[in-house]
Amino acid sequence: MNKKPNILEGIRILSKYIKKHKRNFILFYIGWLFDSLLTVISPIIFAIMIDGIVYYENIDMFLQVSLVYVVMSIFSCILYFFIYTQHQYLMNRYTFDIRLDIFKKIQSMKSSYMSSAKTGDLISLLISDTAECMHFVIRNVIHLVNNTLMGVFYIIYIYIVSIPAGIVVTLFLPFAAYSTFKFNNKIRRHTDKQRELYGGYVSWLFEILKGLTDIRLLCAQKIIRKDFTNHLRNLFSVNIKTSVTNLSCEKIIEFINLLIQLSIYGVCAYLAYNNKITIGSIMVLLSFVFTLKDRTILGIVRNLMDAQSRLTRISRINNFLCEDDETSWQRNQRLVVTNGTIQFKNIEFSYDKKNTILKDFNAIIPSCSSVALVGESGCGKSTLISLLIALYEADRGTMLIDNQNINDCSLKSIRDNIGVVQQDILTFDATIRENLLLGNFKATDDELWNACRKAGIHEYIENLPEKLDTLIGKKGLGLSGGQRQRLAIARIYLKDPAIIVFDEATSALDKDTEKIIHKAWKELLKGRTSILIAHRLNSVMLCDNVILLENGKVKISGNPKDLIEKNNSFRKLFSIKEVSGVA
Repeated sequence: MNKKPNILEGIRILSKYIKKHKRNFILFYIGWLFDSLLTVISPIIFAIMIDGIVYYENIDMFLQVSLVYVVMSIFSCILYFFIYTQHQYLMNRYTFDIRLDIFKKIQSMKSSYMSSAKTGDLISLLISDTAECMHFVIRNVIHLVNNTLMGVFYIIYIYIVSIPAGIVVTLFLPFAAYSTFKFNNKIRRHTDKQRELYGGYVSWLFEILKGLTDIRLLCAQKIIRKDFTNHLRNLFSVNIKTSVTNLSCEKIIEFINLLIQLSIYGVCAYLAYNNKITIGSIMVLLSFVFTLKDRTILGIVRNLMDAQSRLTRISRINNFLCEDDETSWQRNQRLVVTNGTIQFKNIEFSYDKKNTILKDFNAIIPSCSSVALVGESGCGKSTLISLLIALYEADRGTMLIDNQNINDCSLKSIRDNIGVVQQDILTFDATIRENLLLGNFKATDDELWNACRKAGIHEYIENLPEKLDTLIGKKGLGLSGGQRQRLAIARIYLKDPAIIVFDEATSALDKDTEKIIHKAWKELLKGRTSILIAHRLNSVMLCDNVILLENGKVKISGNPKDLIEKNNSFRKLFSIKEVSGVA
């Protein structure tokens, strides 16, 4: 849904979350309604007090009304405390529900979407955009309704006090309304551009902060500073346009309010001169006119202008939540792996429906065997694995595991049976125990230690003061690349999948560390089917078979020892890789 919502559409989008806390929203609105009533009644009570003394010299009535005024003031303070309490509850619970849905959606989004999504946009969506949803309901809906009701009451009361004064106010209102709606579209366009630029800026900033060392080594600080300046200039430009549009609208409304004020002064002077109005009525009239022009009309205008920015954010949230995700994968058959034989039949796939990555790919990986996928970068190795674990769906062809079509199986059962160890290992700023439990959150301490022992990292952990409870990450202990790999292998032991994939898992490690990892691999791969994507000959030679890909097809396959002796393409590929690796 790309249609930009109006206020009613915004309410409809958020109604799902409003209903969850309907009682609190009702109490909150009742509180604000009572507060608005007190704001309306207070000038009238004060006018009664003044007229009682000036015209009737009734001190008893003055004291009685004064007491009512004091009680109302105390009640107003208590009421504000109640309103503020409800506001804080809703601000936390209501935004929590929206953020939870967005986070769940992020977790289930298709890889095709996430591969092009900007980190800055997602963070902005999850944090700042969700907070604006609460501000929309309170400031742009509840306050708008209250301001409108108060405005109607003020105008009716002004007519009751003085018809000429009511006519003056009514004549100027259409000009205020016209100015507001004229500027709303401009504000919406500027806000849309503002959000787009800000999301791109934050994403760019994330990338730069991650690559500061590389930037220094390339001596590219000047270029990056120039890019940074350009980003800020673009943001500055659109911020100025938005601010000028807001300011222009507000100043026009203020000018209209000034005309109303001067006209009302003239009406009050005329009525007072002819003894057709009391001092108290003049005070009420002026109080209502000032409140109407300074708070009600200007408040409605600001609410409508602010709503444009918030509706843009609500639209972004709604569009994101409406995106197709992995929940559309409706196949529910459970994948049961007994042997682990994998078959690829006539697989074709492209990311953009134009450039084909895999073309008529056919291969069989026997049960409990290890197969290396090799080839130049971009030949389709990682893409094939993405298809196997159902991150993408093949355009054509069939993938079978023990004669079960994975396109008929549930995502959970596919990913439960296939474990992946990647080059970039996922570790959180948490304890070693918490990082290991990602593989199996029900694992006991004995199982954790056994997995660490098989992965060859148990001695290192045993020598740590806190052992499994040692904090790792930015706030704790830093792990080397080899230690992170062994931690990942231990995690795979805990998951205990029937099929394991190593996706360039040792490409960033030195030779000695690679040997240690290979030893851990041999233990892990016993009795399992495994696929290895590698650019190093040492890793490939551990496998039973090799599949060499070229332009998305199988060029040659066989035993690595035979291929290195007989096949020129295989030798050429790894002589290049090994030289570059040594360099």
